Amino acid sequence: MVRMRLMQRVSDMLDSGLGSRHMHIYHGCCTSCPPPCAGNRAGNKDCRSGVVVPTLRYAKDGAPLFRAAAAESRFFWIIEGEPMPELPEVETVANGVHQRVRGEVIESVWLSSKPEPFKTNPEAMAETLTGRRIERVYRVGKHIVFDLAPRGGDLAAGKAKSERKVGPQWIVHLGMTGRLLVSDAAVPVPAHTHAILRLGSGRELRFVDARRFGRLAIHARDAATEQGKGFEGTGREPLTISSADFISLFRGRKTPIKAALLNQKLLHGVGNIYADESLFRAGIRPKRMAGRLTREELERLRAALQLVLKHAIELGGSSVSDYVDADGVRGFFQLEHRVYLRGGQPCLTCGTPIRRTVLAGRGTHYCPTCQK
Repeated sequence: MVRMRLMQRVSDMLDSGLGSRHMHIYHGCCTSCPPPCAGNRAGNKDCRSGVVVPTLRYAKDGAPLFRAAAAESRFFWIIEGEPMPELPEVETVANGVHQRVRGEVIESVWLSSKPEPFKTNPEAMAETLTGRRIERVYRVGKHIVFDLAPRGGDLAAGKAKSERKVGPQWIVHLGMTGRLLVSDAAVPVPAHTHAILRLGSGRELRFVDARRFGRLAIHARDAATEQGKGFEGTGREPLTISSADFISLFRGRKTPIKAALLNQKLLHGVGNIYADESLFRAGIRPKRMAGRLTREELERLRAALQLVLKHAIELGGSSVSDYVDADGVRGFFQLEHRVYLRGGQPCLTCGTPIRRTVLAGRGTHYCPTCQK
């Protein structure tokens, strides 16, 4: 769960009992102006709420960071918790990695001794990856897919001609705190690194995951079988789904529309942040039954969902947790949130306090006036 809290004194933060958690500190100009800052939206240059200067991280020994924050501004909005990267965050990482490693040859592979990240046997994974050229990196749902070229030795293995045209795929799921970083070999290896792919250029592709909820796997493609199509995920692609197909997904479903949007078997890649934001923009309450929405409402929701996702991709995703792109740079869509994490704050459209409830086990935010 992610929560937003206001702290007005350094002692408040030091006595808050949050010392064992990660958090993000946003500098504020006033107690009524949490991120995203209404003052900033209105062009108030003196208003600093919601501006990462930069975002500060803290663990048990974080008192110096708090005092550094105190020197910058009087008020602090603290965002706690670790939501899972969603479609825009994963898309941003995949695009960044693709630009940096396409065409690279994996010369060697190091994998950690921790078992949790590996869905494929680590020894088999290292053997499969070593010597492969990376042809393409892209997103499928919340997964990052590496298309790998077949080895030249496949000919000597006596495979049929039709089976030599495709190589395997490396599948990466970031989990809650996973990061894929492209780094120079001289850059110190971060703690909690579980995979290092040494590339022909001398750089390294590193998978870092403190919580170890991320997953790494090899997907075997065989041109003579249906798997030759490659990894396809579990649901439909929200960025490209047609109006007719989108409407048919929810026809007759006796479940709240918010829960249906989070169902990865229907639409893969949509998570809590963008479900809340798209429902707000479509003017639909999260608890309404999916099967009772009209065609007009569902088309409005599809348009809002695609608009929100594309805009978030343009801004590099929402950095409300550990998310960073392939260079370790944070996204900025969290500054565009209209309802997510804004419980109790005035709606940016009508001024009604945003309500927070729990739906399908997830914190859910909506405007009772703008959403019907």
